[in-house]
Amino acid sequence: MEENPTAATSACISSDALNKLGLHSLQLRQRLKDAKKFVEYSKHSSAWMHTTPTPDCDLMLTFPVNTEDHTFMWLLTKIRNLTPELIVHVRHHSNTGVFAFYFTTTAENFLKGAEVQRIRKRLKIEYGGGFKEFSYKDCHLFEGIDNSQFLTSQERQGIVLHMVYNLRAAADDELKQIHFRDGEALVPKCVSEGVVTEIFPLHDRDALRELRKMWVQEFWKKQPLDQVCDYFGVKISMYFAWLGHNTTAMLIPAVLGVFFWSLMGEDQALDDICFVIFAFINVFWATLYLESWKRRSCELSYHWGTLDKEDDLLGEPRPLFTFQFVNSFLSLFYIGFYLHDMERLREQLAALLITRQVIGNIREALFPYIVEKFKLARSSYDLFEKANTQSFATHGLRMSSKDNIDTNNAKTPTEDVYLQQSCYNVSFTHGHKTHLTQAEVEASMPKYDGTLELLEDYLEIVMQFGYVVLFSSAFPMAALCAFLNNLIEIRGDAFKLCVGYKRPFGARVENIGAWQVPLHVKHAYAQISHGLGT
Repeated sequence: MEENPTAATSACISSDALNKLGLHSLQLRQRLKDAKKFVEYSKHSSAWMHTTPTPDCDLMLTFPVNTEDHTFMWLLTKIRNLTPELIVHVRHHSNTGVFAFYFTTTAENFLKGAEVQRIRKRLKIEYGGGFKEFSYKDCHLFEGIDNSQFLTSQERQGIVLHMVYNLRAAADDELKQIHFRDGEALVPKCVSEGVVTEIFPLHDRDALRELRKMWVQEFWKKQPLDQVCDYFGVKISMYFAWLGHNTTAMLIPAVLGVFFWSLMGEDQALDDICFVIFAFINVFWATLYLESWKRRSCELSYHWGTLDKEDDLLGEPRPLFTFQFVNSFLSLFYIGFYLHDMERLREQLAALLITRQVIGNIREALFPYIVEKFKLARSSYDLFEKANTQSFATHGLRMSSKDNIDTNNAKTPTEDVYLQQSCYNVSFTHGHKTHLTQAEVEASMPKYDGTLELLEDYLEIVMQFGYVVLFSSAFPMAALCAFLNNLIEIRGDAFKLCVGYKRPFGARVENIGAWQVPLHVKHAYAQISHGLGT
């Protein structure tokens, strides 16, 4: 009896379909299982923030993955020969495959470095008090010299960074295809050529935890500006001092704006009177605000020892400010002075203030936080999977295994050294452990660009000041919107610094620098526009 070809083909197709269906079903179950594990492990993503601290490390320099031994040993030899006062440890991050140099130095060299950096410290009362550039020879004159915390962690990091950046090449120095000029800075050149990934300071976990508690979580309390200065440096603390001063100053036009807003809308004559009075109040308030900030910034710069510091904050913001000024205010000037449509101007201003500020806060704080939480969850998942398939244990290695090199005990950089691996066990779940250090975690975090990030933050508040001082007479609630936004902005920017980024290097400035100019420009425009409008 002949087999029906159609039936055979149908059976074959059915068999293939069943096989594919079974395969897809198996893949779906596996993905559901992985998704369930991912959600479960994401709950433990905070374990990345509770790793064992990395000791004896003020500064860390990282190399790209798969860097050849010759590369980092060449740089290590240069460091040891040119700056023997630097203490360098070489580590290999087993989870990411990245090599790193951990830098620190001795207490004596820190004090000598403070003199080189011309760090200003407070004198003892019997020697007059006040601030004076530190002198190692006269160190006994300074208050707190016997205290181990005499230099803040960011001052220590700045001293070590200066020592690292002061390494100079000789005329015949060459690495791979890179030729160094005589006297050229070695490390910046290596960074620009991609030999070194980056160099950054580590967070002081105890100080950061305390700062987050006092600064980020205490929403309605005064900012701990001195602690912010000690941890992040004067440049960042000056921005937050200005932002806090701006927020406090906004209370006056905010309260008056609510009052005038309640009077407007019923009688045109009363609206015109309110418009004129509020316009003059705005100009007068802006004058007081700018003068009070000048005084406040002088007080802070004296208190932080930067009163005579040459100003170099953020370079020159004029091109960006000009672009943003035209982009933000041209339509408002057109509506107010050409169309003379106050109702439309009020609606446009309200939309700009509310939507732009809400979107800005989401973009700056909430969105990066969500992305970072997802990355931590992903990393925790990968780490758990690695812990399930590998067994890590503390063990002795030769230097050629690239796990741990203690350069201070080695006679020469190329000598075989048997060492105990310096890893830290972090317990997750089901008894599995993996090696995870604070340095390894922070190396994977995004870098905080002190120039670019602060430039955007300054620009946002300067533009906001322009909305208030130029057009709030048409929309008296503008100052209230700005005040509420600033309350969120302070904690959002603080959260961003404390949670989402590597620690930035501290910088010393006298004031907010070039950003005082656009504030005065807006004030001058306000006087002209209100004079024309009234």
